[in-house]
Amino acid sequence: VVGLVAGLARTEAVLPAGRSKAPYVVAGAATGPLVGPRLARAMDDLDHHCVGRTLEYAPDNHRVRWQSETNNTAYLVVPVRTFQNQGGLYCREYLASVTVGGKAQEALASACRAANGTWKLLLSD
Repeated sequence: VVGLVAGLARTEAVLPAGRSKAPYVVAGAATGPLVGPRLARAMDDLDHHCVGRTLEYAPDNHRVRWQSETNNTAYLVVPVRTFQNQGGLYCREYLASVTVGGKAQEALASACRAANGTWKLLLSD
């Protein structure tokens, strides 16, 4: 996820292919899948972490993409709306896309950031 924050000033941030396997104890960590089961099958823990980092740092309508070096899968996440839920939690609605073998699958999802900084999925297509 190195380079995500620096790249957000542009319209699209691209995460480098060589991703660190460092522990995820920073803001933006995920407590589980951040996309529904249809897309989650193609994602590993590091990919879910990248989604969490995108939700934490990317402004609305900015595209963040990366490609897995292990399974040649491309990912795209676009936060589309930021809001507070009734409990006062910071939440994001976002579009997630996973492209495997040239075929893209998309889902619209929402997640909220808990007090400990982790993101939890609310709903997904």
